[in-house]
Amino acid sequence: MHVPVTLPRRSLRAPPLRFTDGPCVQCSPAKADCISFLTSMDQSHNNSAERAFIRIPASEASQTHFFNEVQILPHSVVRCFGTGDCGDGYKVSHTWAFRRGELIYSLYDWKSTHLYDSTMWTPQELWASNEPFDLHVGSREPATQGDVADFITFLLETTSM
Repeated sequence: MHVPVTLPRRSLRAPPLRFTDGPCVQCSPAKADCISFLTSMDQSHNNSAERAFIRIPASEASQTHFFNEVQILPHSVVRCFGTGDCGDGYKVSHTWAFRRGELIYSLYDWKSTHLYDSTMWTPQELWASNEPFDLHVGSREPATQGDVADFITFLLETTSM
């Protein structure tokens, strides 16, 4: 039985970072869009390719929608998966997309930076942060809550290394 991963919310204080405001200059895809990240969640599965989360361009994750949140260190996301792809420049600053089998997943910030609200962090401050932050996890049919819980577990295990 799959149980969605939920963590308690924590309020954030702006970190003591020195970044310049302005347009995002790191909106290029990660160096290796097709790096396979294997998980050890289900060792009994015979086909490891079907168990791999593969980083894909965000353009392949169109029509995904919110499924859950994950509390994660933004800096660790960038360290493990690269800078991601540019978001819409308003509600989303960066997004990462993954495929596992036929299922598509996305990880993104939602209304979390000064792109949406001038009182919030800059995208550079957010993604450099080592404070836990609630990021959105998206997917699309036929993904289930259990599939998304597996993806969240993969994210937490990979970024904690």
